[in-house]
Amino acid sequence: MKALLENHTLVLMEAAIIEQVRRSGEVRLHERLVNAPLIYDVGGRRVLRGLYQDYIDVASEAETPLLLCTPTWRANTSSVHASDVPPTINADAAEFMCDLRDSSRNQKAVIKIGGMIGCQHDCYRPEEGLSASESEQFHAWQIDRLERGGVDFLIAETLPAVDEAVGIARAMGRTALPFLCAAQQPRELFSRLIGYQANASSLDHCDLEQADELKAEDVSAWGDAMLDLNRSYGLTILGGCCGTGRAHLQYIVNPSTSTP
Repeated sequence: MKALLENHTLVLMEAAIIEQVRRSGEVRLHERLVNAPLIYDVGGRRVLRGLYQDYIDVASEAETPLLLCTPTWRANTSSVHASDVPPTINADAAEFMCDLRDSSRNQKAVIKIGGMIGCQHDCYRPEEGLSASESEQFHAWQIDRLERGGVDFLIAETLPAVDEAVGIARAMGRTALPFLCAAQQPRELFSRLIGYQANASSLDHCDLEQADELKAEDVSAWGDAMLDLNRSYGLTILGGCCGTGRAHLQYIVNPSTSTP
């Protein structure tokens, strides 16, 4: 991972997965584990493969490195053990992603698989965040399973508070894998950021969660703002979150030929 970042000025990150699945209407998300159990379902695997393959195609055509993540954002120890799924779901998800990468068509880009970690409680309620010590102990179970599954790196996303991030970083630091997780907040914001995954809409997350229809602003406006982060501030990893898809990644790697 370090060499990848040092040798490239731009690395693509996947665009939305969960939101795309939710809006597709083809499969149902699990109440607690969200998209993780889809790896055990024929239809679910097909939907996930289609989304990831779209992003692989964009990166391959541009010959730009790509970071994909396991669908394990909510597959923590409490949710897994409270649900009727195999306890090996994290390692199984890692295997699913590695197989997808290795068997994907038209692969002309370096692809790295990240083991995805999320928070224990509501990601938008800082008061529910774990302390650093609680977090380190709680998340170690999932981190260990993802490492065993063969991921290339570890990543934590959408965390409610710094203390929980610190605990995750400590648990990740006990592995042999590189990891992406903010463990401190220096004075200058851009001195610690290496990447950004942006929603397709600037609406508040509460408005997005309650919306009946997918909210997305113009792809070119989104893409230009993202590229400015790369050009002006040196952010290397650019990807999408809620509302984004193939067109958004396509604009990042080749804005002149992309269409909204």
